[in-house]
This record gives sequence, C-alpha cells and structure tokens, in this order.
Amino acid sequence: MFNKTSKPQNRIDSLIGVTTRIEGNVIFSGGLRVDGMVRGNVAALADQPGTLVVSADARIDGE
Repeated sequence: MFNKTSKPQNRIDSLIGVTTRIEGNVIFSGGLRVDGMVRGNVAALADQPGTLVVSADARIDGE
C-alpha cells in the first residue's frame, strides 16, 4: 500500500579514539569513526553497507 524506501544510515556504531592505537586489521559493520591510529587494513563487511569516517588527525597505515 505504501512504498517505503530506506535511506542509508549515517550513524557511527564504533569509535577508535584519539589515544587508541590498533595493530592489525579492522573489519566493521555499520559506521566506524577513526580518530586514532590503525596499522593495518580497515574494511567493512562485504555483504553489508558501511560508513567510514576518518578525522583529520587520524592515521591509517594499510593497503
């Protein structure tokens, strides 16, 4: 009867804080904000939509 279209969600589900350093790959679903450092790859799950926000002071060293 009513045709609903869903908008992509731009919410952040996970946060890597400014004082956090991760060594290894990060795989996420939903939304991820990076304010700290990740030494590894960052990727969303292949079968789900994902939003990645990287702040100006963040650093990601990956492929």
